[in-house]
Amino acid sequence: MRIKKTIADKVTEKLSGKVSNQEAVAAAVESHAEYPEIEIRIGTFQITVKDEDGKEIYKNDSEGFKYPVVPSLVSALRLEGAKLSDDQIAFINEALKGSVETGKAVVALLETINDSLRVSSKNRRYQSVFNQHKPLTEESMGNAYARMIRDAMRTKNVSDETAHRTLQEFGLVPAEYTLEIFRTK
Repeated sequence: MRIKKTIADKVTEKLSGKVSNQEAVAAAVESHAEYPEIEIRIGTFQITVKDEDGKEIYKNDSEGFKYPVVPSLVSALRLEGAKLSDDQIAFINEALKGSVETGKAVVALLETINDSLRVSSKNRRYQSVFNQHKPLTEESMGNAYARMIRDAMRTKNVSDETAHRTLQEFGLVPAEYTLEIFRTK
């Protein structure tokens, strides 16, 4: 089942024509590596990162991100890791045939899924860019050290003292960040 074409779909379609014996071709949309029916599209957003004083540190009016677009519920299930047999795919496709209302409901569900995929991809990319450029404060560094110690305690099943000492020995936690500071956090 194919979702009705939007303006964005029409813009990303392959365009070709001849100009002075040269062929003009627009950039094609990528396909998912494992499932070629799933398109990988490119979107952009604006981002501005400021420091504590409100001074602009980083700005980009056209930061890019990629997101998948699924054409069917089978593709959505595959994208989320479902391993479907040919019989299961045939069953799903057969079950979704039927009334006009069913078709409209599936189209609405696919639009919701695709919107969610686009928004979550955009948010992940935004957060990644923001984190790369945001200034580190003393408080955020202290929180990072505390998180490293807690993670070491949890993964190695050791005391806070052992985790702190080990991380300091490897140079991951500075000497100024004492065990007493960690325990007050």
